[in-house]
Amino acid sequence: MKTILITAALCMPFLSLAQSEGLRTGTRIGFGSANYTSANFSSAPSPKLYMQAGGIMVYGLNDWFGLRADLQVNFSSVEGRGLRPGSGIFGPEAYTERYMNLGLGLPLAIRLNIPSKKFRPYAGGGIMIQANLFNTEERQYDNGGANDNYGYLNRKMEGAVPLTYYACVDLGIELDTEAGKDYFFEFRMFEALTTLGKSDGKDVSMSGFTFGGGVLF
Repeated sequence: MKTILITAALCMPFLSLAQSEGLRTGTRIGFGSANYTSANFSSAPSPKLYMQAGGIMVYGLNDWFGLRADLQVNFSSVEGRGLRPGSGIFGPEAYTERYMNLGLGLPLAIRLNIPSKKFRPYAGGGIMIQANLFNTEERQYDNGGANDNYGYLNRKMEGAVPLTYYACVDLGIELDTEAGKDYFFEFRMFEALTTLGKSDGKDVSMSGFTFGGGVLF
């Protein structure tokens, strides 16, 4: 609850722009790939899923520059292989490791636009603050005996943090229509500045990218 209240408080200055001239609001959805960094992975993880959906506000300062704020739900998951060192009666044991994260993200960015009547390319950069609603981890060993002793399902990530920070950049294009709507298509990339938590005492972080689009009114 604390993280949700913090995120809501951060949104208030941008929601107050809703009555300003030059403000456009809309919706956006994106799909892409998540890259989890974990010392537990013995090989590159796969599959990797990253989904985003939510609202967007763009405030034009002039023809060239603007401010952007999104409020979005972010979901990511990843599955990889790991190897537990031998201990006791067990030798080295291979396992499948899964992470899932659901968060409420607030990307805040400065936009650079190229003025044009129909097609407006743009680029932006800033920071995303994400309130982590849940972080889970799962580990299943190939060996049944090792799994009984060390395996677990959908438990809360060790040392899960309430807020994670990301650097974000985007590159896209807007298509102006005569119906009062602007459609946009874009590529967005998020790079972790802080961790999601820990697993076996080791930091776990997530970066990713999405291809998405939406509409502005």
